[in-house]
Amino acid sequence: MATLVLALLAVPFPTAVAAKTGGKNCSNCAGTGGDISYPFGIGPECSLPGFNLTCAFDKNNQSSLLLGNTSVQLIPVQFRSGYPYPTNTILANIRYFVELIPGLHDYSVHWKAPGRPFFISGSSNMSIFILGCGIKASLFVGDSGVEVGDCSVACVEDQIMDSLPPGLCVGIGCCRIDITVNLRAFTLNISRTSKHARLLEQVSVFITGHDEYLFKTWDLGIDLTGLGWYAAAELSWAIPYHPNCKRAMNDTGESTGNPYILNGCVADGQGSSPPSLKLPDGSVVTDISIDEGVLRVLKQSEHNSLLPRMDPLLYAFSREWAEMKWAVDNMTCKDAMASKELYRCVSHSDCVDVTGHSPLKNIGYRCKCSPGFEGNPYVKDGCTDIDECQQLDRYICNGVCVNTIGNYTCNACPRGTDFNYSTRKCKPSAVILGVTIGLSSGGGIFFLTAIVAVLARRWKRNFQKRVRKMYFHKNKGILLEQLISSDKDASDGTKIFSLDELDKATNNFDHSRVVGRGGHGTVYKGILTDQRVVAIKRSQLQSSAEIEQFINEVSILSQINHRNVVKLHGCCLEAEVPLLVYEFVSNGTLYDLLHCKQSSGALFPLPWEERLRIAGEVAGALTYLHSAASVSILHRDVKCMNVLLNDSYTAKVSDFGASRSIPIDQTHLVTAVQGTFGYLDPEYYYTGQLNDKSDVYSFGVILLELLTRKKPIFENENGEKMNLSNYFLWAVGERRPLEEVVDAEVVGEASEEAIAGMARLAEECLSLTRGERPTMKDVEVRLQMLSGRHHAVAPRPEARKGERAMAPRGGSVPVPAGHHGSRQYSLELEFVSSSRVPR
Repeated sequence: MATLVLALLAVPFPTAVAAKTGGKNCSNCAGTGGDISYPFGIGPECSLPGFNLTCAFDKNNQSSLLLGNTSVQLIPVQFRSGYPYPTNTILANIRYFVELIPGLHDYSVHWKAPGRPFFISGSSNMSIFILGCGIKASLFVGDSGVEVGDCSVACVEDQIMDSLPPGLCVGIGCCRIDITVNLRAFTLNISRTSKHARLLEQVSVFITGHDEYLFKTWDLGIDLTGLGWYAAAELSWAIPYHPNCKRAMNDTGESTGNPYILNGCVADGQGSSPPSLKLPDGSVVTDISIDEGVLRVLKQSEHNSLLPRMDPLLYAFSREWAEMKWAVDNMTCKDAMASKELYRCVSHSDCVDVTGHSPLKNIGYRCKCSPGFEGNPYVKDGCTDIDECQQLDRYICNGVCVNTIGNYTCNACPRGTDFNYSTRKCKPSAVILGVTIGLSSGGGIFFLTAIVAVLARRWKRNFQKRVRKMYFHKNKGILLEQLISSDKDASDGTKIFSLDELDKATNNFDHSRVVGRGGHGTVYKGILTDQRVVAIKRSQLQSSAEIEQFINEVSILSQINHRNVVKLHGCCLEAEVPLLVYEFVSNGTLYDLLHCKQSSGALFPLPWEERLRIAGEVAGALTYLHSAASVSILHRDVKCMNVLLNDSYTAKVSDFGASRSIPIDQTHLVTAVQGTFGYLDPEYYYTGQLNDKSDVYSFGVILLELLTRKKPIFENENGEKMNLSNYFLWAVGERRPLEEVVDAEVVGEASEEAIAGMARLAEECLSLTRGERPTMKDVEVRLQMLSGRHHAVAPRPEARKGERAMAPRGGSVPVPAGHHGSRQYSLELEFVSSSRVPR
C-alpha cells in the first residue's frame, strides 16, 4: 500500500481568542471617535502582534493614535464609524523638517515601518516630496546602496518664484521622487548642490500621493510636521493567510463581519453544516488536488495524532490553516522508476518529484496524468484520453478536428470545400463567395496590419514627445523662452533647436564627431540643414545651480553680436541635459597656444605682433561687453581657457555661464564670489563687490601670460608654486632684468619701448586698488597704439644682459620671501598684499 507523505508549506496565522474589539475589556482613544476594529487595538489583548496602538495626549490635551515602537502618528478618521472596513491601508504622517547647518554638506533622513506587516506599496501612487533651495535628494532602499530615484531643487529670483502658479513641483522650490517599489524602510540623502543658491536653510520632506499635494511657494521654510491632515501618507499592511467570512461559515449563506477574530463572521441566513472530510488526527480536509499534489486542511493536528509520529524529514508542522504537499512514497522518481514493483505511476502517467521548503530536501514523488490524458494515475487505465474535439472551448481548432490518442489534429477542408463553423464540418464552396471572402480577409488583414503599424508609430512618437516635454520643463525651458522673448535686444539668430535637428547634424552624436571633452561636458562638430558648421556642447549638468548658469549663459549670449565673441546660434532643451549650439571655432584655446607643447616638445612660435593683435581683440570684446552692449555685461571669468582661436587665429571670447548684466547707471553688484584662482580680482574676493574693473584685473593676467608665457599659477626652479601676478609685481619692484621675466622670444623680437609699454599696462591692470586700474576702453586704445608703434629689433648680444630692467611704477608691493628665497604659493599669500585695499 502506498505511503502518504505530507509537507506543510503555508505560514501560520495566530488566532485572536482573547481579542474583543469595542467591548468592555478593550478601550478606545477619546477624541478620535468610534471603535477601533481588530486586528488593530489598544493593548496586547485587543490587537494582533504588531498592530498595537497607543493613545497619546499633547500639552493641549489633544489625543492622537500612535502605531508601533517608532510612534508613527495615524490619521484617526479611518477608525471612525462609517469608514470602509476592512481595508489594507492606513493613513499616517511621515514628515521631516531638516535644518541645514552652515558648513555641513550632507544630511540623511531614515524611516522604518512600525512593524513587519506595514510597508509603503510601490503601486499606491505615493511620492516623497522635497521642498527647499539648492539641494539634491537621493532615495535608497533601507540602509542599502540600492537607489530608487533622485531629484534636484533650485530657487530662482524672488519675482519669478512669486509668479509660479500653485501645483508645479518640477525642480523650482519643489521636486518629488515617485515610490515604485515596496519599502519597509528607506534612507533619503540630502546634499547641497550650490552654496550660491537662494538663501534658505530649511528643507521639508513628506510622503503623500502623486496628486495629493500642490506646491505653493509660501510652503518653503515652513515646518509642516504638526499640521494634522496635511499631506497624509498611505501605508499598506498585510497579514499571513487567514480564512475569509464565507469559508468560516462553510458556505452556508451570505456572511459579514470581521474575518480576523473568532466568531467575527456571522451568517445572514440559517443552514446546516455539510459533512466534512478529516484526516485520522482530526484535521479537516477542505480540498484535495491530484494534479497539483496539494491537500488543504482546516485544523491543526494534536500532539498525539498521526502526523507527529512520522519522519520529521518528510513533513513540517504549523499552528493552523495549512496547505500541505503530499507524496505517494518517500523515494525519488529516479529510484522509483528503477523498481517496477514499487513504482506507482501507471496508465499514461508521469512521475513528479516532490520537494519541501528547501529544493534540496526531497520528500518523495507523486504521479500525474501525461499531457492529453486526465483521471487517476494510480490505478490501471485511470488516465483516459481527452477528446479535445469535444472541448473546443479549451482547445482551438479552426478546421476539421480529429481526435488522436493523447492529442488532436486540426485539418483543413479539401479543395473545393469550405469549413462550416456551426456544424464543424466541410461543405461545398461557392467560387465567387470564396474569392470574395478571400479578398475581404486579405484586405482586412492588410488594413489591420497597416493600422497597427500606424498606431505603433504614433504611440512611439507621442511617447518621445512626452519624454522631451518632460525634459523641456525640467531644464527650465518655459523660463528661458520667456527670457528670450521678453528681451528686445536679443539676437534674432538665437533659436531653440529640436533634438531631431541636432541628432541629424551630429549623425546621432557619433563618437567621430567629438572635438573636445572637459569637466563640464562634450563638444561635437555638427552641420545644420542650412550647411552651417556648428559646435554643439552637451553639458554634464548635475545640479539645479548649473542649470541656472546654463540659462544665464543663453540669456547673456543672445544679447551679444561681436566678431570677437563666440556667437550663440541657440540651444536645445529636449534632452536629459541641455545642449548649446555655437559657431564652430577650430583652433583650440589661447591657453593651448601659449602653454601646450607640440609633438616635437617645443612651444608653438608666437610672434610679438600676433601677441599684440590677440590682446587687442580680447580687449575689444571686453570693451564691447562693458560699454557698447545695450546693458553692461561683466564676464566674471576672463582667462586664457575662455579665449578660442579660429582658423586665422582670431580671438573669440567664450563661456558666459558666470556672467552678470548690470544697469549702466549702477556702479557695482554684490554677488557670491566666482572665478578662477590666478585670475581673480583680490578686492572682489574680499568685498564681494563686482564691477568692470574685476574683468580688467583678469585681463591683466592674460597680458602677463602673453608677455612671459608663464601660467597664472606656475612652478619655479625649486618646484614651488607661485602666483604670476604677484611674481610680476615683485619683479617690477625689484627692477629685475627683462631676460628673467619676459619670454625669450619676445626679448629677441620686440623693442624695449614695446615691452615696457605692455608691462606698464599690465601693472596698471593688476593694481590692488580698482580706482587706479584703467577701463577696458583705455586698455584697448593703448594696445592699438603699441601695435602701431611696433618695430622688430635684432637679438641683443649677451653683453646687454642685465641692462634692461623692469622699471617700478608707483608703490609696487614686494613679494614676501618663502623657503630658499623664493615665494611659496598659497591662497593666503595670493591675497596677502590686498590689506591695502580700502574697505
